[in-house]
Amino acid sequence: MCEIDFLISVGFNRGVDLKYDLARYQIIVKVPFPDVSDVRVREIWINRKAWNWARYQAIKNIVQAYGRVVRAEDDWGVTYIIDESFGHLFRYKKQFPKWFVEAVKEVRSLDELRFCPRCRRQVDDSVDYCPTCGECLRCSV
Repeated sequence: MCEIDFLISVGFNRGVDLKYDLARYQIIVKVPFPDVSDVRVREIWINRKAWNWARYQAIKNIVQAYGRVVRAEDDWGVTYIIDESFGHLFRYKKQFPKWFVEAVKEVRSLDELRFCPRCRRQVDDSVDYCPTCGECLRCSV
């Protein structure tokens, strides 16, 4: 079996099981709002002005995509959403699952991210040891 460093797709919100080391990071480039080129979507969202429906669809798809890389309680993965419109969507926090809201961390610059040099897991600024491999993060600076 060959090792894949990068896998690019237009959507990973269903039918993909990237558990454990199959995927640790994913990037969502665009918030997956419904496609207005679909006649049915245009009728519901644009003509009937069903903004709540469209917002729900985008939230559901983001949460589903997030779940593609975190498949079990002992699994971990990091999802980056780089579309600025996520900030607008995230104002409706009550419509997201509580666990998802708790996991979101806003990052303005890639310089704010910190990774363990041994296992490459993203770690919080407040920890001195990597929770995955135990690497001393102060010693490896």
